Amino acid sequence: MSLLAPSSPLSQVFENLSLLVPSWRSLDCTVAGLKLDVPSLYTKLVKRGRGGYCFEVNTAFSSLLAGMGYTVRQGAARVVMDGME
Repeated sequence: MSLLAPSSPLSQVFENLSLLVPSWRSLDCTVAGLKLDVPSLYTKLVKRGRGGYCFEVNTAFSSLLAGMGYTVRQGAARVVMDGME
């Protein structure tokens, strides 16, 4: 037991909270929470300082580049590892 890192009793509340409360990140991907329009993405990513999934960040970034006059072409992909999908 002496090799274990000491833990503050106050931090245990936050460590266990993830077991009881759903992640806000997972709620973003529900039908009600998923908004891919540029104003909503700007509010989430820039004004609220939150991160986003790749398709949210890429949509916002492509809109920024297009607004600056660049030609933007979007594509879709997925990762396949060891032949497993």
